[in-house]
Amino acid sequence: MRRFLSQFVLLLALLGGLLVGCSRVDPDQAARDATAAMAAGDFVKGMDLAHQAVKGAPKNADYGVLYGFALFENEQLTEARDQLAKTAAAAPDSFVAQYFHGWVLWRLGDCGDAIGPLKNALFLKDGYEECVPDVLVLLARCCLEQNLDEGFRYLQALRVHRSFGKEPEVYNCLALLSVGQGQHEQALRKLEDALRLDPTNPVILQNLAVLYDTYLQDPKRAMVYYRESLVRRIERKDPTNQAAIRERLRQLARERRVRQ
Repeated sequence: MRRFLSQFVLLLALLGGLLVGCSRVDPDQAARDATAAMAAGDFVKGMDLAHQAVKGAPKNADYGVLYGFALFENEQLTEARDQLAKTAAAAPDSFVAQYFHGWVLWRLGDCGDAIGPLKNALFLKDGYEECVPDVLVLLARCCLEQNLDEGFRYLQALRVHRSFGKEPEVYNCLALLSVGQGQHEQALRKLEDALRLDPTNPVILQNLAVLYDTYLQDPKRAMVYYRESLVRRIERKDPTNQAAIRERLRQLARERRVRQ
């Protein structure tokens, strides 16, 4: 969350009229104070101040986004979604409004609905190039959840960004999309690319195991990667999927004995 808060503060700094040059002094001051409060971790105070800014200037999309974000951080999830949807509808040309509307829908699991506003944000990227990788990541994740092949386009676009070009997550997601499209050999190549970038990543190792196990029908190779994934999870003191991996290894061992 600290990373996202810093990203949020960056977005506020990029805005043309949120913190400076506003003709209404009181809403502007309330927005400044709200931003400072949330940067300091006081989201209750930030929410109250952001609400004052919205009441003072209800047509200001930036204040609406600020308030919606504050509502979300105070776990008023339905209110946050409704506020950000309202703001995005009233500000179709605002990158920040479209981005945060898509972001809140994604955070709430509404990946199908999140794609539209995130695409709008990508179209409105001029002046917000620093945020483009984050938009692409969210679009790719939403497409992955929906098994939409257009996710390939967003993941490929991510690879041109220096900060993401060598991230194993990009290749791992490309592999998962390939599996969803029935392209198992392509998925294997992408997972191998991901593993070269992060040889001890237990998630990538497990995905390779499942690919060999379920789709490529190679239980011997599957067992190698299941074991390696289990070892890496134990090293990291990560209990995730350990029981399921052990059980699958036992099943594969029994099946192997039967075949012999």
